[in-house]
Amino acid sequence: GGPLKVYNSLTRSKDVLCANAKGWLSWYQCGPTVYDHAHIGHAVCFIRFDILRRIMQRHFGLHSVKLWGMTDIDDKIIQRSQERNVHWKELAHECEQSFLEDMNSLNIMPPSYIARVTEHMPEIVDFVQTVIDRGHAYETASGVYFDIIAFGQHKYGRLGKGLQTFSSVEQQHAKLPTDKRHPADFVLWKRNLNGEPAWPARFGGGRPGWHIECSAMASTYFGGEIDIHSGGIDLLYPHHTNELAQCESFHSTQEWVKHFWHTGHLLMQHEKMSKSLGNTVSIKDFLKTHSQNDLRMLCLQSKYRSSIAFSDADIIAAASFYNRLVTFLQTSEAYIANSAADYQQSLRPTSLCEATIIALSEARVKFDLALCDDFNTPLAVKVLGEIVSRANHAMTDVTNMTPFTMSQVVSVCTSLRSRIRDIAILNMKEQRKMCSELLTVCDDTRDALRQLGIEIWDTKKGSLWNWAPDKK
Repeated sequence: GGPLKVYNSLTRSKDVLCANAKGWLSWYQCGPTVYDHAHIGHAVCFIRFDILRRIMQRHFGLHSVKLWGMTDIDDKIIQRSQERNVHWKELAHECEQSFLEDMNSLNIMPPSYIARVTEHMPEIVDFVQTVIDRGHAYETASGVYFDIIAFGQHKYGRLGKGLQTFSSVEQQHAKLPTDKRHPADFVLWKRNLNGEPAWPARFGGGRPGWHIECSAMASTYFGGEIDIHSGGIDLLYPHHTNELAQCESFHSTQEWVKHFWHTGHLLMQHEKMSKSLGNTVSIKDFLKTHSQNDLRMLCLQSKYRSSIAFSDADIIAAASFYNRLVTFLQTSEAYIANSAADYQQSLRPTSLCEATIIALSEARVKFDLALCDDFNTPLAVKVLGEIVSRANHAMTDVTNMTPFTMSQVVSVCTSLRSRIRDIAILNMKEQRKMCSELLTVCDDTRDALRQLGIEIWDTKKGSLWNWAPDKK
């Protein structure tokens, strides 16, 4: 097939994705802040990237080393631990384990590594100090802040949202006087306040700001260049925008990330699903009434960058299509197995069979082109649906399916006979006369089928059958 082109939020274009010189791709994905159970909005984001990863690996042969960042210390964690009267470490560990269990239940491929903020404090402290040394951060009474003006306004916001976005969206939240030089400057390190968890640093004990965590952890594992950086579209600004600025300062380069990928939101009644809006459905609750494949199919039926409208009707429709594919595979396997066993079936394909083979070949090309075009899974799924319809028609065609239909009928008869025989043997002591008669009927059925060219063998595990050898 052709090259894989994926939309890059950094260049605002579809860029060719290919393996690096080492033969694999480095991939950092922002993980959750573990202060509560994950909801299906999280699930959709991780399933979508799991789909991309599987397509890359299985269809394009592109393997990746994937790193998840896990925020296990944060304002929300501290606040929730106080509300529940538990230690923040206990809460973070509990919620992380719950998240990982959910990912396993959703059949998400595990990452190569998981990086936790609390396990990388020395690296984060060094990262902050380096940005200070570069002249792009400054210390205040409340902490250390990134200096956007010193870094360069023209360089900030390369992901498409910069100071203009701040002015229009967040200026209202920055009216109170602070010790920041510019309202848009963001915190790298929070000085210890009110006895909150703190770690030692040359610029004062405290804990990291949200954005610096991912920058430091990703750089610790992948150095000054990452092939793929991903997350939900809500992370593009300010999180990924600030990450990018920090790392371009730290590494003195504008080539820190080659590809930025973002997934669309899951919408509940036209609103983004989020804990702050109180409209979430936990993954655990969802899986009580639906399968993980239902949600995965819902994701496949939309482009990964688009939003998904979540409703019972959408899930039911996705589950129905998934079941249709499963049924098709089962029917196809049975058709192939029984057709192969039928020595009478001609090897010459019918005109309908020839048309189906041509359609399959054309579908393969369409399928590949769809995946090459920014992982266009809804188009690929549509191609699958069309070929399933055509193949089902070919398998149920009267002239083409007579041997298959016969095989199905024989299988049903053999199974029925086997069940009757097992019941008769099991109840021989209690109802000897009736069971003897049933066994006689079973023997007569076996003999009658033999006359029709069908051999039956009775085994401890049930009855088997096959076409009798040709007597010519």
